[in-house]
Amino acid sequence: MNNASGFQSDLATPLSQFISLKQLSGFEYKSSTTLLHQFDVFLSKQKKCHYQDISKHTYEQYLESIKHLAPRSIMNHVTVIKQFD
Repeated sequence: MNNASGFQSDLATPLSQFISLKQLSGFEYKSSTTLLHQFDVFLSKQKKCHYQDISKHTYEQYLESIKHLAPRSIMNHVTVIKQFD
């Protein structure tokens, strides 16, 4: 799925709505949006379509895919995804 926000997975609509809510609440949410886009690309490649498709194992695989990043960057990814989840 592709939409105006650029998300690719079937979670595009909930991701876009989540970002809109954050922005309406007064948060700029630019860097966090970038992190959610990266997670969305990962989900799209993994064929994860619905919330129930995203398991602990999926999160572990995502963390494995970003392990090359600095610890603080990884924590940023975890924090943003946890807020969405």
